Amino acid sequence: MDRLVLIDADSMLYKNIEFIDEYCDRIDEIITQIIVDTNATSYRVFLESKGNTTFRKVLNPLYKSNRVGKELPVNMMEVKDYLIQTYNPYLSIGVETDDSIISTFKYLTDNYPLTDIIIAANDKDYLTYPINHYDTYHNRFGNMTCISKEEAMYNFYKQLLTGDAVDNVKGIKGMGSKGADKVLSLSTPKNYFLNVCRAYKKAYKGKWKDQLKLNYLMLKLREDVKPCKSFDKVEFI
Repeated sequence: MDRLVLIDADSMLYKNIEFIDEYCDRIDEIITQIIVDTNATSYRVFLESKGNTTFRKVLNPLYKSNRVGKELPVNMMEVKDYLIQTYNPYLSIGVETDDSIISTFKYLTDNYPLTDIIIAANDKDYLTYPINHYDTYHNRFGNMTCISKEEAMYNFYKQLLTGDAVDNVKGIKGMGSKGADKVLSLSTPKNYFLNVCRAYKKAYKGKWKDQLKLNYLMLKLREDVKPCKSFDKVEFI
């Protein structure tokens, strides 16, 4: 493996589409474009397994509960079946796709240090880990970013402060992006955690340690779960 791209395909499911065949063709175009743009020699598509219950939901039943009752996209399962049948994706079980990808990224960097690894995804959670990131969000599609260790650390502690409204993870009440920036600007990177602890203690009083621990587990990407160890060679005719 010279250059490997790990593709998070979950976002491809959450689109309302009318014509399944046309959208499947579009999926093929997107994956091909990612491979071409990144000059990848190998790749692997990742997807969350059907009916998956993650450890986060077990630890906190309110995790993503704000999505309950919302109508799922039309043809969502047909799109998932197409991805599974066509690309033989690595299926995440008990964890989320981003956990599987980050764990795979760590496995590869530890064991294949000469391999360039790129993660193609549109989930902001990846910005909390030092990676080479290919953005697949529609109006940023194709943007490449190298996230440094310092940037990743800043992004993670900022998310601890603000929480994640998309996943129903409560941070500190009233703490927005500017407020979090102000808290973190008061210290050096090695003291970020101390300032986050102080902010939690002020907001949650005697329960601050439990709340901080819960949010940490909800927001921290796992690098200790089962990684993917097989990849597809790029073979363009």
